[in-house]
This record gives sequence, structure tokens and C-alpha cells, in this order.
Amino acid sequence: MSIQCPHCGNAIPESAAFCPLCGNATGYAQRPVAGNSYYGQQPGNANNSTKTWLIGIITGLVALILILGGIFLYIHSQNAKEERRQAEVERQKAEQAQQEADQAKKLADEAEQNAKKAQEQANQATAAAEKAKAQAQAAQAPQANDISIPSYASLSGVLNGDNVSFDVSCNYGDNYYGTFNNYTQGVSWAVTGTLNSRRMHLKTTEYGIYWTFSATGDGRGNYSGRARHKSGKGYSYRVSL
Repeated sequence: MSIQCPHCGNAIPESAAFCPLCGNATGYAQRPVAGNSYYGQQPGNANNSTKTWLIGIITGLVALILILGGIFLYIHSQNAKEERRQAEVERQKAEQAQQEADQAKKLADEAEQNAKKAQEQANQATAAAEKAKAQAQAAQAPQANDISIPSYASLSGVLNGDNVSFDVSCNYGDNYYGTFNNYTQGVSWAVTGTLNSRRMHLKTTEYGIYWTFSATGDGRGNYSGRARHKSGKGYSYRVSL
């Protein structure tokens, strides 16, 4: 069905919004066509529809952003909570380890103190035993006057592996003179000095030969000591009556 353009009278389709001949708006496009409820809508309605779509999209984006932000904050909160929980667990472990270390140190200190006490007790027991032994020996040992050195004494023993003797006679008191005999080497030297139950000090006096014999006795006529030569050599020896 065709109609006429209101401007030039040209025949145009009923649904034409503009005249194809003169190009003016016909105004007929605003008329609704049967069966098409959107035909002939005003341009303002299309703009409103576009704005509605834009608002919906923007609203959806904002809602999506809010949802994603909430999810991110929730995940971050959960991670922070888990980190705090792990930190608390590690702190408790560290405290427990420190407590165990302190307990171990306490036990070690106690063990050290017990060891010191045991050592002190052992030392005291050793000292007491030595004291008792010394007292027993002192009780059994003869006194200086338990024996008497005769006016003539012959002491025999070993000097540096050689069999020796002192044959001495009393001159006055504890002063003796006599000979020193080395049986292994077959020599004899004159000696003089003092001799009693506790001490002996004899020496040779011959030219070119000089020995000093110093010894301690046990009160029973047994002597042990050192023999020293003028050259500085020294030998240990023991002799007895």
C-alpha cells in the first residue's frame, strides 16, 4: 500500500519515514503498524532503553566487583587467620622447646652438683683412709729409742746395682768412722759421719774420691737414700743393719 509524500506528492510506501524523492520526513513512520507494537516508537524511547541497558550493565559490573572484592577479602581474612594460627602453633612449640631445654639444663646442673658432692665425699673418704693408714703406721712404727746402734755396725745393701757395706765403729755418740766396701768392684774407701736409728750421713775423705751417703732410716736399721759423687752423679741405695 502506498501513500503520498505530504511535501512533494510523490507516491511512497506507507512505512517510509522519508520521501525517496524530496528527502523530507513523511511523519508516517510514527504510525503503528498492525501486529508490530514497536513500530513507530519515538526516538526518546530508544534512548531510554539504551540507558536502561547501560545502567543494568554498570550495576552488574559494580555488583560483580563487590562480590569479587568480598571473596578476595574473605580469602585474605582466612589466610591471615591461618597465618596467625600457624604463628601461634610455632610460638607454642618454641615455648615447649625452651621449657624442655631449661629442664634439661636443670637436670644437668643437678647431675653436676651431685657429681661434685660425690667427688668431695670420695676425697674425704680417701683423706680419712690415708689418715687412718698414717695413724696405724705411726702406732706400729718404733720410736727413735726402740733400737740402739751398737758401737760397731756393719750395714750391707745395694748401690747402683752393686753390693756394698759400711763397716763403721763408734767414735763418740753417733759419730762413726770406718770403711765403705764395694764388693762388686772390690774397692774400699774410708768414711766418716753420723749414724743413728733415723738418720745416716757418711762421706769418703780419701784424695780424689769423694762420696756423700745421705739416707733415712725406719727405726729398725733399714736405710734408703742417695749417694752423690763430687762430679755431680747421684745414685739411690738402700742398706740395713
